[in-house]
Amino acid sequence: MPCCATPVTSLDDAAAAGGPPPGVRRGRRFKANDSGAAAVEFALVALPFLAIIYSIIEVGVDFLIYTQIDYALVKASQDVRSGTVQLQNMGAATFKTDVVCPKLSGLTCASVLLNVAKVQDKYYAEAWRSGTITSSTQRWCPGGSGDTITLQIAYPVPLASMIWAGAYSTAANTRYYLSSTVVRNDPFGMAASSAAC
Repeated sequence: MPCCATPVTSLDDAAAAGGPPPGVRRGRRFKANDSGAAAVEFALVALPFLAIIYSIIEVGVDFLIYTQIDYALVKASQDVRSGTVQLQNMGAATFKTDVVCPKLSGLTCASVLLNVAKVQDKYYAEAWRSGTITSSTQRWCPGGSGDTITLQIAYPVPLASMIWAGAYSTAANTRYYLSSTVVRNDPFGMAASSAAC
């Protein structure tokens, strides 16, 4: 380099002095420019972060609904097993509004489906299975003393992305939270024949 040469101070000067080609100069300028980096990083992280938060909320709602339905089923089965329902000659609508729905805070009572059916023998019960849950297949038969009864509560899944939750009903084309139990009625004084259904 001659002693009198002007020092290179920019990429343009470097190009004039036989420096790197224009594409390389633009790449170096882009690499040195970090304005907007935070926005790009947020865009990359935001979608997975929001998906995780949404999933956490859904799992919490799922657990809350299942817990309430299971609790309501336990309390309702106690009333059936002890004969409270039968001795008061309680119907399905009254049982749902007075016994089941008060245990389901925040859930719509009209959406609750009940299936209370007598187990005819040890191999057969008119219980809901996946694909058969609908309002038209609800049964009401709390039975009499010594009868074995299947009790089920179903509630439609409110969150669309919860494809894993509940039992799918092909008849109703929706998913339901389903809680089931089987109880044997206590000897509360009403003969099984008087509670035939």
